Amino acid sequence: MSTNFHWTVTSSVLPTGETARPDIDDLKVHIGQRSGRSFHWAQDPTVVARLAAARPRAKLIEDEYGRRYTWAQFQEAIAGLEPYLALVGKWFS
Repeated sequence: MSTNFHWTVTSSVLPTGETARPDIDDLKVHIGQRSGRSFHWAQDPTVVARLAAARPRAKLIEDEYGRRYTWAQFQEAIAGLEPYLALVGKWFS
C-alpha cells in the first residue's frame, strides 16, 4: 500500500464561481509517496525541509486521505523509510 503526500492547498474560486481543488499530482504540489519501506521524493527533500521547517507549527503537508502534518509529524511519518530520489522532478502517483 502506498500513500501520497502533497503541500496542503486550498480550493480556488473559478471564474464560473465554482471552487476547484488544485491538482495534487502537479509537480509543484506533490511531495512524494510512501511505498513499502521507501519514500519516493517528487521534490528535492532539502527544499521541502527548508520550506516546512520555516513554519514549524503549520500543517503544510497533507496525505491523500486528508490528514495534515506539521514538518515534525511528517518526519515521524516517514522515519525509517529508505529515501528514493530518482523521481525528483518527475510525475508519478
